[in-house]
Amino acid sequence: MKRKIWVGVGAYMLTSVSPAVTAAAQDDSSAMKIPGAFQYMDKTEQSTHVLGQALQLAAAGGEGGEGGEGGEGGEAGLASTASPEQTFVTQLLLMQGHLRVGKALVDQGNWDDALAHFKHPVEEIYSAIEDELTAREITQFEGQLNTLADQVQNKAGGKAIEQNYADVMVQIGNAVNSVDTNTRTSPDFVLDVALQLLRQASEEYEAAVADDKLVNVAEYQDSLGFVWVAEDLVQGVSDQLQAADGDAYEQLQNRFAELKTAWPSVAPPLRPAATPSQVYGTVARIEIAMNDLKQPDN
Repeated sequence: MKRKIWVGVGAYMLTSVSPAVTAAAQDDSSAMKIPGAFQYMDKTEQSTHVLGQALQLAAAGGEGGEGGEGGEGGEAGLASTASPEQTFVTQLLLMQGHLRVGKALVDQGNWDDALAHFKHPVEEIYSAIEDELTAREITQFEGQLNTLADQVQNKAGGKAIEQNYADVMVQIGNAVNSVDTNTRTSPDFVLDVALQLLRQASEEYEAAVADDKLVNVAEYQDSLGFVWVAEDLVQGVSDQLQAADGDAYEQLQNRFAELKTAWPSVAPPLRPAATPSQVYGTVARIEIAMNDLKQPDN
């Protein structure tokens, strides 16, 4: 199992990075201590420190805790640094990512591949949010998710599946909207949730690719769905981000464009377009761009 490391308060990367990334590391590859004062640096210092320290640790072989496999069981338990509301929203949006990529496959007539993605919200996530839905007095929608999966399994196209898909998406949106408006529309909150989605996408992609071969189509497609949702989430606060720092926002957009090249289509390519290490590295750079867009006190 590959090991992943957290550097400072963020930069999520594999210890085995791509050759291009490793070459950028400084010559001093000795193990480094993570300073507790990192969170008090200004944004420029943070950005330089996050990437530099991550690259040096990666080149040295890395120290850090064991990372879990992507996919099964990983989506319900997100990063411990996330707030309860960030975790709740992220779990809901992971469901949305599953369903979106599943619907894209249905629209292509690829019912067999689509089925796994319609089952994953219940199999991997729903139990983690069920109590929270009850506490927030939100109508449970597990039954609707199961009905939708049954329709896909039975290849029941037409208006019924379109309507049920739309209804489930509305239910997910209603659950997200139960979070205080000022909180969930805050650019910092949005960026943190988007980053959680991208971290999960990285893990799914890692599970999908091994030895330069695609070994798990479902995880490849899951990861693409999560990237779609993360990007759309950021786009939802684009005006605020551009107003805060136009150059940093453009950099973030460029990093997203770079990341998406790993998924040239919903149907997986014969050979992976990127290595897991390259995906982790790009997500780390997205995190740096996000940090440059956050309010100084966060």
